[in-house]
Amino acid sequence: MAKIGIDTGSSANDGTGDTLRAGAGIINHNFNEIYNTYGNGTNLTSIAGTFKSNSLGIHTLRNVGLGTSTSTSILTVLGNVDINGITTITQLGVIGVTTTQHLNVTGVITSSNLSVGVITGTSAVVGSGVTIDNAGINIAAGIGTLKDLNITGITTVASFNVSGIGTVSNVIHTKDSSGLGATVGAAVGVVTYYGDGSQLTGIATLPSRVVVSGASTSIGIGSTAKFDIAGFKSYNLYKVGITSAAWVRIYTDAASRDSDITTRQEQTDPTPGSGVIAEVATSTAGFSTFIMSPGVIGWNNDPVSVASSIFVAVTNKEAAAGVTTVNLTVLQLED
Repeated sequence: MAKIGIDTGSSANDGTGDTLRAGAGIINHNFNEIYNTYGNGTNLTSIAGTFKSNSLGIHTLRNVGLGTSTSTSILTVLGNVDINGITTITQLGVIGVTTTQHLNVTGVITSSNLSVGVITGTSAVVGSGVTIDNAGINIAAGIGTLKDLNITGITTVASFNVSGIGTVSNVIHTKDSSGLGATVGAAVGVVTYYGDGSQLTGIATLPSRVVVSGASTSIGIGSTAKFDIAGFKSYNLYKVGITSAAWVRIYTDAASRDSDITTRQEQTDPTPGSGVIAEVATSTAGFSTFIMSPGVIGWNNDPVSVASSIFVAVTNKEAAAGVTTVNLTVLQLED
C-alpha cells in the first residue's frame, strides 16, 4: 500500500488538519506496513536498509536465502534453480556450484562463452542431451559444428572412442599420452586412414616402371608421322624401343611437335625450351633399344589434350614404307 501522510493543516493552530487521534492512527498504519513487510507483524526480522535500489538494480550487503531463512552464505538456495531465456553478449559464469541435484540452464542465447566450473555433485545437465557426471561427459545427440572440433590433452589408460562421425576429409589417428591408440568405430566414414596405433597400414606401394606403346600409320620413305602414346602426366623415361630404322622425337605438347617437325633437321640440336624431351635415331633395320643414361624427366604441358598423352613424331629411315612402333619404358611420377 502507498504511504499515508498526516494532514498538518494550512498554518499553525488554524483548526484544520487531522486530529491527534487520526494522526496517531496514520502513524500506526505506516508502522504496521513496515513490520508486516520486514517482520512478522510484531518484530522486525530483516534489518532496514538491507536491500537498496539504484540505477544498477537492487543490491544488498547481507546474505540472501531462497527457500531458507537461515542463509549462512552470500546466496543459499534450497530446491531447484531454473534459468530460462537469458540473452547476453558477454559471459554467463556459474562457478563453485555444489549440488546433489541437477543444475538446469536452458534457453541461453549468447555470442560469447557459457562457463561452468567446479561442479561437485552426482550430475549436471546442460540442455536436453548433455550430462556431466563422475563417469564423464555424455552427449546423447552427438556433436554438430560448422567449424573445427579440436580435442587435445587427453590423458587416459583406456580407449578414446569416436563413433558415428561422417566426414568428407581425413581422420587422423594418433596415440594418447599413455601410449595406447584411439579406437575409431565402424560407423566412421573415412576417406584416408593410415595405421592401427602401432604401425602404418594401408599405404599404397611405390609404382613400378612400365612400358607404354604407340604405333604410326604407314610412313613413306623419309616421311614423318605424328601420334600420341597414352602414358602419364609426368614420368621418368628410361628406354626407347623402336621396331624399324627411324628418327623418333618425344615432346611436351602438340604445338611444340608441330613446330619442330617443320623447322628442324635430324642432325640439328633442338633449341632449349622448344618442348623436345628426348630424341633417338638409327639407320639399322629392325628392332632397336636406346637406354637413356641418365634417365630423362618428361611431362605433359599441353593445355587442351588428355593430361596423360605423350607426344611423338617418327621419321621413316627404312628402305621401304612401313609402320613404326615406339615402346617407352617409363616410371609414373604424378597422378
